[in-house]
Amino acid sequence: QVVPIDDVLSPQRSFTAKADGRRVRAIGTYDRSKQVLVSGRLQPGGDGTVGWWVVSALRTDMKAWLPVVRGWVRTPDDPAAAVTSTPAGPVTVEGVLQPDEPPGDQSLPEGRLATLDAADLVNRWGAPIYNGFLIATSHSGDVQRAQPRPELVPPPQPAPHGIAWRNAAYAVQWWVFAAFALVMWGKMVQQAAQDEAADSRTDTEEDEREHTRT
Repeated sequence: QVVPIDDVLSPQRSFTAKADGRRVRAIGTYDRSKQVLVSGRLQPGGDGTVGWWVVSALRTDMKAWLPVVRGWVRTPDDPAAAVTSTPAGPVTVEGVLQPDEPPGDQSLPEGRLATLDAADLVNRWGAPIYNGFLIATSHSGDVQRAQPRPELVPPPQPAPHGIAWRNAAYAVQWWVFAAFALVMWGKMVQQAAQDEAADSRTDTEEDEREHTRT
């Protein structure tokens, strides 16, 4: 179910497990001057070409910046990556929330990033800002249809719920190994006790025979 973003994530707050992978809706206006491109991105289902994410700054109705992955392009000079392809008026964006990425290479040219990190973006866009980013799945509102659009990025599949049977099998296997080790240890202790008892009987019999001869 799609919920308003502020139901699961607030500006300047830590990104929580509740927000991870959640489908949300955000309302606001893009600032075309704050677009960035993120390098080294493979498009799922594509031909293996390494391209770029087109990331725009959405000023939400909470007056905070939300990084939105609007799509994927092959090269930075692709017409679909031009800032003119960004919707100019109020929009409603739906997508899937993802946590910040680790800091990356800071030596790229202005407007190009290696990773999506809110700590970096706040220096570029200002505060308040949402920690994490939104992979857009749809736009509605003041969207200019004539402009070329970057390809939508398929959001990551949610983690499977229920029992992880392979992990459960591994857990059972380790318990079986542990039980086997305990059984073998018990048998070794029992055998050692039997050997010790046999040696003791042998020593006693030898003592008795020696006493009889004496």
